[in-house]
Amino acid sequence: MRTISIVMILLAFADELEMRRLAKDYYELALIVGGDVPGPTQDILKENESMIVFTTNQARTVGTLSATVTGEKRKRLTDPAYQIQLLKEEIPQNKELLAMAHSYRAEIRQTALDLDNPESVDPNAIPGVGPSAPYVGSASCRDCHAKDYAIWEKSGHGHAFATLEKKGSDADPHCISCHTVGSGKPGGYRRPMGSKSLVDVGCESCHGPGSEHVARYRDGKQTNFKFRPLGAGDCMTCHYGEFSRPFDWDKFWPQVAHGSEKPVIK
Repeated sequence: MRTISIVMILLAFADELEMRRLAKDYYELALIVGGDVPGPTQDILKENESMIVFTTNQARTVGTLSATVTGEKRKRLTDPAYQIQLLKEEIPQNKELLAMAHSYRAEIRQTALDLDNPESVDPNAIPGVGPSAPYVGSASCRDCHAKDYAIWEKSGHGHAFATLEKKGSDADPHCISCHTVGSGKPGGYRRPMGSKSLVDVGCESCHGPGSEHVARYRDGKQTNFKFRPLGAGDCMTCHYGEFSRPFDWDKFWPQVAHGSEKPVIK
């Protein structure tokens, strides 16, 4: 007669802290598999009496876990063997999951979100008062920084939004935050408006709103500030985890290197 072993496994779209909390609160859980994380775990984590593995979301990884079921009344998993890997672009997509993704993208396009009107949900916003220095778009930087603009225009940053449009992800809040200028911030990109002036990873995506900077130069005035220096930490706000190749400053920066020219004041 075949013996059936029941092991409690929880599939949770939760971050690491939440998964650890669940393991502490519910000792019955033998395994917790979670996806709201920046990257997959290469080794099994242990919390209380539970094993925890991170898989990321959007079906970006595939993994296997084998273990021995032990225990009488309360079943546990022992001697686990585990491996996981990110799925590459050349691997064909699962048709059922792809259909779910298309359905999600169509629905999110029609759904009103807080990021469409951040001024209305900002607890510090004053009604009727706009941002002191709104975004103006990368084209506004071109006259004074022609060489830098030409470098940007040919780079992946200069075509970042088109990659979303090809996949139908150009309304997905998880994507547009890093493929537009100022999405979800006062004066930034708005989905309903669909303005092309604030798409792509523009100058202001890294340097911040530039309207005051541009206005003073156009009026022939010297600016009384300089944009702060940027480093790898700024890049890694978008280039991290499952949504990017492993970030390497020495390899990534040469692809967009700029900033040596002095501005031309007209």
